[in-house]
Amino acid sequence: MKFQNPALAEAVARAKGMTSNDQGTQQQALSAGSDDEKIAELAKLSNLEYGKRRRDEAKKIGIPLKTLDAEVAKKRAGIEAECAAPPLYSHWVVEPWPEPVDLDVLLQRLVRKIRRHVVMSEDQALAVALWVILTWIHETAAVHSPNLLVTSAEANSGKSTLLGVIGFLARNALLSVSMTGPVLFRSIEKWHPTFVTDEADTAFVINDDFRAVFNSGWTRGQGVPRCDPDTNEPRMYSTFCPKAIAMKGRKLPDTTLSRCIIIELKRKLPKESADDFEHLDDAELSDLRRQLARWANDNAAALCNAKPDIPPGFYNRVKANWKLLLAIAEAACGDWKQRAQQAAGAIEQVKEGFEPSFGVRLLQAMQAVLKPDIECLLSKDVIAALIEDPEQPWLEYNNGKPITQKQLARLLGQYQIKSCNVRPSVGPQGKGYRRTDFEEAWERYAGRAPGFPYSDPSQRPKTDEMGTSRDFSSVPETSWDGSKNANLSNNDAGWDGGTVCTAELWETEL
Repeated sequence: MKFQNPALAEAVARAKGMTSNDQGTQQQALSAGSDDEKIAELAKLSNLEYGKRRRDEAKKIGIPLKTLDAEVAKKRAGIEAECAAPPLYSHWVVEPWPEPVDLDVLLQRLVRKIRRHVVMSEDQALAVALWVILTWIHETAAVHSPNLLVTSAEANSGKSTLLGVIGFLARNALLSVSMTGPVLFRSIEKWHPTFVTDEADTAFVINDDFRAVFNSGWTRGQGVPRCDPDTNEPRMYSTFCPKAIAMKGRKLPDTTLSRCIIIELKRKLPKESADDFEHLDDAELSDLRRQLARWANDNAAALCNAKPDIPPGFYNRVKANWKLLLAIAEAACGDWKQRAQQAAGAIEQVKEGFEPSFGVRLLQAMQAVLKPDIECLLSKDVIAALIEDPEQPWLEYNNGKPITQKQLARLLGQYQIKSCNVRPSVGPQGKGYRRTDFEEAWERYAGRAPGFPYSDPSQRPKTDEMGTSRDFSSVPETSWDGSKNANLSNNDAGWDGGTVCTAELWETEL
C-alpha cells in the first residue's frame, strides 16, 4: 500500500509492527493512495457519521482507532486551514504552543486569570474555564453546545468584564451587542466563531434571528432555513457554534435556559477587589490562547467519544450540557474531576430557584389543595382555595381577576387531568377534580423542573469542604504567575457570583 502522506505511512507501519522492508512489500501489493483518499473522505464527514464508520474503517486500514482519530483530526485541520477565511482580528491568529501542554497547569492558569478580574466563586470560574476549553475543541468533539449565560439581578454587575476576558480566551471570539440575521448566519459559515454577546436581554426581544441561532444551535447538524440573499433560493444555515451571552435578569424562555450553563453574578462589596481589565490583548492572554490551541490539537480527537462520569440526578439536557466539560476535567491530573462535578452541582442548583411554568406552579399548588385526606373537590372550591394565597398568581391570573374554571381546566388539561363529576364528602356533587388523577403528574412534574438535577442537602459537602467561605470573598492575592494584585479595581469589574435562588421568571413568549 503506497501512502501519499509519509506521516500516515509511518503511523500505519508502527501500528502494524512492520519493518521498512515489510512496509515496502505491503505498499507494492495494494493500490496507491487508497488510505490517503479514505482519510480525506472520513475527514469530510460530520462528527456523527464519522463516529458510525470509524471502527469499521480502522479495521479495513488495519490501524488502531486512536491512530485513525489522530489522522482524521489532522486532515480536518488541513481542510479547515485551506478553506478558512482571513481572520477578523489579529488575536484570532494563534501559533500553537511548541510543547505539549499540561492540562492541570492550564486549568489553574485559566481559573486564576478569570478570578483576577472578576470576583466570583471557584466553582463558577472553573465552569467558565472548562467552557473556554470547549470552544477550542468544539468543531471536532462537541455534539451538544451549551450556552454560557452570564446574568445578574442588577446592572453594573461585572458581566461585561467577564465577557471581555472570555473574548480574548475563547477560540475566534466575536464580541457584539447584537447582529442582524444575515450577519449571524454568514459569520458562522465564514469564521466558525464563538459568539460573545452582551446585553442579550435586549437582543432576544428585538431580534428573531438572534433567538433562532441560540435556540437551534445546541445540537450539531441543526440550523435554520433562510433564503440565500444572492440566489433567493432557500437553504439551511448552520447555527452550531459556541455562544456566551450576558443579560440582566432571567427573562428567557425555559427552552433556552435549559440549554444554558448559568453564571449568576452579584454586585461587588466594598471590601472585595479585582484587577482592572483593560479589554486589550497582552502577552499573558496570548500565551494562554497558544496553550489552548496546542492542547486542543493534541486531545480533541480523543474526546470525540468520551464517556465521563455523570453526577447523580443529571439527565436530559443537563447531562448533555455538562458531558464534554466533565470529560475535559477528567483528562486532567489531580482532583479536577471531583472539582468539576462539585462545580456542576453548585451551578445547576441555581436553576432550582427559577420560577417554573404556570402549569407546574398549579400542580404544586394543587398538592396543598387536595390534601391526603381529601379525595375530591368541586372546581369552584378549588378556585376558592387557590386564591386564598395572595402571593400566588391565581388571584390576578385573569387580567387582574381570579383564575376561571375554564383557565384551570386548560392548564390541567395539558397533563391529561380533566374535570369529571365528583361527590365531595360535604356538599352536593358536581364538576370537579379527584386527587388520584393528579398522582402521576405530581410525580413527574411537581418536584422539580424536568431535566434539572436532584439536590440532596444531606449529600452536599460541608461549607468548609466546598470552600464556600474562601470562594466568595475575593480573588487570590497571588496570581498564577506569582505576581501580586496591582491596581485593584474600584469599579464593577469584580463580582461575587453566588448561586442566588430567587427569581422572577414567568412564562415568557419572546
